[in-house]
Amino acid sequence: MGKDEIDALLDSVADGVVVTDEHGAFLSFNRAAARIIGRGPTDAPIEHRGAHFGIFRPDRTTPFPKEEFTLARALAGEETNAVVQFIRNSGVPEGVLISVSGRPRRDPTGKIIGAVCVFHDITEVDRQRRELESQATEVSRLNEQLMRERARRRELALLLVHDLKSPISAILANGEYLREEAGMAGEKRSAVDDIMLAARSLHRMVMDLLDVELASDGKFEVERVPIDLASLLAEARAAIAVRAAQRHMRIVLAIQLTNAVIHADPDLVRRLVQNLLDNCVKYGAAGKDIGLEARDDDEDSVEIRVTDQGPGVPLHLRDAIFDLYARVERDERSRSRDSRGLGLHFCRLAAEAHGGRVWVEDNEPHGARFRLLLPRSAPPTG
Repeated sequence: MGKDEIDALLDSVADGVVVTDEHGAFLSFNRAAARIIGRGPTDAPIEHRGAHFGIFRPDRTTPFPKEEFTLARALAGEETNAVVQFIRNSGVPEGVLISVSGRPRRDPTGKIIGAVCVFHDITEVDRQRRELESQATEVSRLNEQLMRERARRRELALLLVHDLKSPISAILANGEYLREEAGMAGEKRSAVDDIMLAARSLHRMVMDLLDVELASDGKFEVERVPIDLASLLAEARAAIAVRAAQRHMRIVLAIQLTNAVIHADPDLVRRLVQNLLDNCVKYGAAGKDIGLEARDDDEDSVEIRVTDQGPGVPLHLRDAIFDLYARVERDERSRSRDSRGLGLHFCRLAAEAHGGRVWVEDNEPHGARFRLLLPRSAPPTG
């Protein structure tokens, strides 16, 4: 193959290709090379080519040392790969970043008779890399900021829980004392019942807040012990019964269990069921019964159902109502300014922490049916 044919072949290559003799004089300099670096070949000695082509280190300001030129190293017998250089001259005034690889050319005896260098433009690749690095830095900064905000929020929640538990406990204790006072009846008894109901509800919300914050840090812990589910559901019904009575509702309990004992955290399950009952009391139809039912799902799990006869939950909201701080209502008529979704979000966390799940569906002929599946025993570890 003659030189003209070789030159034509090299001109068809997209990368820059230059070939020199043993003294560094250019034998071939393809079109892509001239286009990429903005200038064609020169007769200047190798040591002066840095100024001719405008060769700099990747920092774009430091002249590239002549002894480190890829061509010079190849003529010295060294192979190089992906050496990054910045080129700026009148042909490429904005500059171009290139990646250069060089190899010595040898004759059959192994003597160096020249060099070949191949390079390509990596300016756009470098721009994208730097953009990604900038984005990664920004993401890291935002993540650190989010972690700080999360830590502050958790600290605030813990302080709030700590500061509220004592006065709430005092209200509950004194309320119980007043209820046992001889002759307490009528409006006075009703007022004390209202105080107790509000205090218990507040205590449950405070504990839900604590558990939600702990879960956000992966510290939601379940203390499993054998519990009589029938007794626990009766306690949950009693805790919500007064509020239900205020809306002329009854909570009807039905136990259909072959074995009422499950291994679970009694406090978490009790609050979980109370939150579901509380939601149905809030949104169910006044004067209509609330259903609370426990049944066998299979030999390894039980199902708890809480049902109301209200407007139900629209299909597009059935997952959203369990989101943290979600403010979604079953319908416009039942819109409540104090509904923030913390209680139902806690329900999801508590159910999943037990290896179970909770969801809502239609209650035929109308209303909402919350279904809670819980395993009878703790899942195996390891």
